[in-house]
Amino acid sequence: MTDKKKQEAEQPKAKENQNKKETTTNTKKVEVAYHKAEILMNAASFNVSNEVLSGALFAVNKDQLTKSEVEQAIKEYRYKEVK
Repeated sequence: MTDKKKQEAEQPKAKENQNKKETTTNTKKVEVAYHKAEILMNAASFNVSNEVLSGALFAVNKDQLTKSEVEQAIKEYRYKEVK
C-alpha cells in the first residue's frame, strides 16, 4: 500500500475512536446516597459484620454516603494502623 492509501484507511478508524472517547467521557455514573442508619442495617451487603461497619462509619462526618464511599471507609478502617 502506498502512504496515501494507508492514511485514507486509518482516517475512518481515527474518527471512530474519537467518537468512542467522546461518548465515554460524556456519560457520568451517578450513585445513590443512603443515610447512615440504612447502611448500618445492611452490613451484610458489604460482607462485613455490624461492628466493622459501625467502626468504619464512626470516623465519617457525613450523614449520607454512596456505596463506593462506604466501601472506601471500610477499607481504610480495616487497614488502619493500630496504636
